[in-house]
Amino acid sequence: MNIESIHIRNFRKLKNCHIDFDKNQTVFVGSNNSGKTSAISAIIWFLKSKEKFTVREFTATNWSKINKIGNTWIMADPFDKALLDPQDWDDVVPSMDVWISVNDGEEYLVKHLIPSLSTWDGKMVGVRCQYAVKNMEDLYVAYKEAKDKAKKLEASEEWNNAGRPNLYPQCLYDFLAKGKNLQDYFDIKYFILDPAVELLDEKKIQATSNLCVEGNPLGELIRVDDIFASREFSDPKGHSDNERDTLSKQFQQYYNSTNQEGSGLSPRELILVKEIEDANKAYDKKLT
Repeated sequence: MNIESIHIRNFRKLKNCHIDFDKNQTVFVGSNNSGKTSAISAIIWFLKSKEKFTVREFTATNWSKINKIGNTWIMADPFDKALLDPQDWDDVVPSMDVWISVNDGEEYLVKHLIPSLSTWDGKMVGVRCQYAVKNMEDLYVAYKEAKDKAKKLEASEEWNNAGRPNLYPQCLYDFLAKGKNLQDYFDIKYFILDPAVELLDEKKIQATSNLCVEGNPLGELIRVDDIFASREFSDPKGHSDNERDTLSKQFQQYYNSTNQEGSGLSPRELILVKEIEDANKAYDKKLT
């Protein structure tokens, strides 16, 4: 049994990337910032370390599409549950298709990956690993609630007096980027692919099926070992960035202690929000 190929989509800068594997050894070669590390990370994270996903793993050009979904949710009145269709996310969330060639006598090892015994030719099985929304209705309710709280504050006199600062969440990206929201509402799902679906263009992929399986069906088939290169600048005193008591770290600790997830802002805190917003703009201008 061998990994025949993988197809990575919407993972960092790998918008649509097909990789064929050699039976013995496959080496990624390319210039800096060409996507080698992203390809390796996709393989490791989808098959082994899913807890590492952040909003930065989503291809940047797709966030406008996700925000459009969020805007549709907020603007819909009355709300139509058809707007919660997972297929709307199929072309924007990170995913990796894994195709495995099966030798004679190995069929019993992949019986859980065969979509249909009547159509399977006994040569190939495929699994889609997709970083997808766990429960679409839960995400909608949480996002709608956060937006309603912001709208309520924007209707207050305190908001006007504070200079009308931008309030969280500005968009669905803003919501998912905060705290543990992404991990709370997204997880890797695994779907069985159908080898009988012929796609002549390797850049094309078949639609995600409804054959979602529990757990990682490739866990017993593919072993992943990783040795990461150390790229951080070292501190001569031996302190890592995580150990340094920097000003930004102190601000983060203060923010986390005073603004617990889900607690929201009070009207009297709006002036502070505006001052932080102005400070960020001034810093961005200097940095530019």
